[in-house]
Amino acid sequence: GQQRVSHSMQYKYLAQLIASEGQSKRHCSWVDVGEQMSCDKDFNLSTICEQASRHLKQNETTKATELFHRIRRSRSNKCGDVDLIVASIHHILGLIHLHTQNYQSARVELQEATKIRSRKLDPDHSDVLASQTKRAITMIALQDYDKALSTLQRLLANLRKRFGYNHYSVAIILNCIGICHYEFGGTLTALKSFEESVEILQGSTKEPENDHEKKFLLILLSRALSNLSFIQFKRKEYAEAIVALEEGLKVQKIALGEHHTFVKSTIESLAFMMAVANCLDNKDKLNQVTKMYCEMLRQ
Repeated sequence: GQQRVSHSMQYKYLAQLIASEGQSKRHCSWVDVGEQMSCDKDFNLSTICEQASRHLKQNETTKATELFHRIRRSRSNKCGDVDLIVASIHHILGLIHLHTQNYQSARVELQEATKIRSRKLDPDHSDVLASQTKRAITMIALQDYDKALSTLQRLLANLRKRFGYNHYSVAIILNCIGICHYEFGGTLTALKSFEESVEILQGSTKEPENDHEKKFLLILLSRALSNLSFIQFKRKEYAEAIVALEEGLKVQKIALGEHHTFVKSTIESLAFMMAVANCLDNKDKLNQVTKMYCEMLRQ
């Protein structure tokens, strides 16, 4: 379960993510609620995020988080705790902790971001939905599936209200819901969630706005296909599982390249599935293949 929700990423990607957060128009939420531009006219979130991004490129996570904590304290003293920029900083800190697998700290920061944004903005505002989504993903990583599922189901309704039924953000939530249902033993319910997630993402990847979005959507699609394949395999639907994972592998290669670690891992899983499918009539051979695969994973 932990591997399926792992968010371990290269620091280069995390640096790009934080830099893009600083440039996001979402952090101009004061426009949406008619507030004054800022209680601190010299404040520039984009510049701060660029500085933190440089730290992250050097693997200096502590310096990046200390920078944001210092800025958050200063901002809170000037503008109060219930401030949308303070909420944005909590959200960004949550992203850093999430992507560096410091899940408990991520949960705290994202909870604060959600709390502030929910007080100031509508339930289906993109800022609120963004923090709630990351918070739910953190719950899954912490294996708090009960709270994660209830959060995800409420979030799904708000996302559909805001973006419709075929937006990629809906597919992300459906994928997470599928993981929770699997952990509760509901393989059929999980299967339906993964199938819907895959269907949405297959449509989304046909018309991306740019290369960055295309790669992002392809990675999401490959994950959803892998999860779908996993559930089909658990249900002993081996032919369907192989087809789904072959498609996932093809998508992974396009998004990540032939030699990426994830691609190699998928190839190994696909080989195992094919071996199992070919050994169904021979129990001893099936046990031998399973034993060999488990041994390979331990190495």
